[in-house]
Amino acid sequence: MEQGFNFRLLGFPVQVQPGFFFLAGLVLVFGLQDRRSMLEILGFTAVIFVSILVHELGHALMSRLFSVDVGGIFIHGFGGHVTHGQATIGQQLLISLAGPLSGLALGAVCIGVAIVGVGGETAGEVLFYAIWVNVFWSLFNLLPLYPMDGGHALLAGLHFVMAPRTAALVTFGLGSVLGLLVALGGLWLGLIFVAFFAGSFTYQNVQLFRRVSEVTRAAEG
Repeated sequence: MEQGFNFRLLGFPVQVQPGFFFLAGLVLVFGLQDRRSMLEILGFTAVIFVSILVHELGHALMSRLFSVDVGGIFIHGFGGHVTHGQATIGQQLLISLAGPLSGLALGAVCIGVAIVGVGGETAGEVLFYAIWVNVFWSLFNLLPLYPMDGGHALLAGLHFVMAPRTAALVTFGLGSVLGLLVALGGLWLGLIFVAFFAGSFTYQNVQLFRRVSEVTRAAEG
């Protein structure tokens, strides 16, 4: 861990990289354009940070449960990721699912707080945003679209029923099609952020599918 703001949480090294501060800057700009108060903007930024951290902690804690070494938690402009050591197929499946499930759990807590009630319009806006971020993004992350967690889980799960190269071809082939559909759906609904991510994931899956196909042909030839 070098660049960025570093700290430790539950024994895990955490690095907040410059990309996250750029993301926070975008939240500030769009918030000011929408004439949000600074308190709301700070609340929205805190929601994003905590949501990403909880998601990645889910991965890290599940890795620790299996005695898999965790290199660190990294928070950046595209969300976050955890580096960890080698895991078995079954362990990787559960590690992949632990992140979005942690986000859904946090979303459920926020829904419970909303039902009980919070005081103040600003608190209500921030709480609604926390519910939306954790529930929507966690469900989105569970889509079998590599390299999201659902895609990693699909790839790990397919290893139980087919050869590794076949599992990779199925995962990346499905990711290519699903990513394109999600990107088009995002554009149609005006969700530019979703369309951008899905478009970049589509490109990655197409490239990975081609690479595995070439390796498979070379091995068979």
